[in-house]
Amino acid sequence: MTRTSRAIVQTAPRTLELRELPLPEIGPDDALLQIEACGICGSDYEQYPTSVRAEPVEAPVRFPVTIGTPVEPLSREVPRGVARERGRPPRRAGVRA
Repeated sequence: MTRTSRAIVQTAPRTLELRELPLPEIGPDDALLQIEACGICGSDYEQYPTSVRAEPVEAPVRFPVTIGTPVEPLSREVPRGVARERGRPPRRAGVRA
């Protein structure tokens, strides 16, 4: 299994980069989700030309920022205590963004 993931990262106003980032380690109560599709959130769009975050309160942006919501995830890794159906594809998971 690949231990990296691709992400769009805003490094400065009007500057986006596609980067390979390491996957996070998951704990016993966590799940790792594989993102199948991702959109650009309105607040990401608003901060793109500037260095000020518009929502919920105007504040300076600390670059780099990984952008992209909402997402379409599949479960990728789950804790040992979570039952998994054998022979079935990964389940879709809900994400609250």
